Amino acid sequence: MKTLKRTLGLFLLFCFLIAAFAGPAQAQDKKADEIVSKHLEALGGVDNIKSLQSIKQIGEVSMPMMGMVMPMMVYQERPDKVRSEVEVNANGTEMEIISGFDGTVAWTINPMQGGGVQDLPEDQRGPLDYLSDMDGPLVDYADKGNTIEYIGEEETAGVNMHKIKLTQADSTETFLFFDPETHLQIKSVSEAPNPMTGANAQVEMMFSDYREIENILYPFHIEIKVDGQVFQQVALSTVVLNEDFDDVLFAKPQ
Repeated sequence: MKTLKRTLGLFLLFCFLIAAFAGPAQAQDKKADEIVSKHLEALGGVDNIKSLQSIKQIGEVSMPMMGMVMPMMVYQERPDKVRSEVEVNANGTEMEIISGFDGTVAWTINPMQGGGVQDLPEDQRGPLDYLSDMDGPLVDYADKGNTIEYIGEEETAGVNMHKIKLTQADSTETFLFFDPETHLQIKSVSEAPNPMTGANAQVEMMFSDYREIENILYPFHIEIKVDGQVFQQVALSTVVLNEDFDDVLFAKPQ
């Protein structure tokens, strides 16, 4: 059970990959800027992306190593609001893990950690902070203290992909891979703690099954590997844009 708690507790670490598309970049590395610009056009265009007011994603997360499949919902709304809900069957007991951020207060309800509403300290709310930025780290990246750099080409799944290094303001580095023909993001590679051991590990995310929703493309399937082993698979069934959410959805329950 201890391992299960740690694993599910780190689930949100990978939630940000649902928000896989990126926003417009200011010219700094000409080649990187050109690739990102083509990527944005392939997704549906900068204007369409920035006009989004809310996103709701419904699907399921599977963890093959543990034989678990968990229904999930993620809500995002401007400005800076996010909520995730994951249904878990732990040893025959059904429960729901809920986390939210209203732009100021981050909170969680996790029955496996005692239940009740708990504040999330700043050092544990990174995934919620990431999701609360609907435009992603490449939107106005320079203003956010982020940089992009074209690394070159690297083979992925038999295709020479364009490889870009994204360095965020907190020094986090992620390598993004784009298909040279479709201009869609196919993979990202970064380092993060291994959910099973806590040791530093390589986290690889593969994006596929892009579908058009209101003129914007979304990856409906994401596979996460940790040190080469499949850790999670996210399969979306529904993406709803610009739905009007009640602020209560994101506020910390009383």
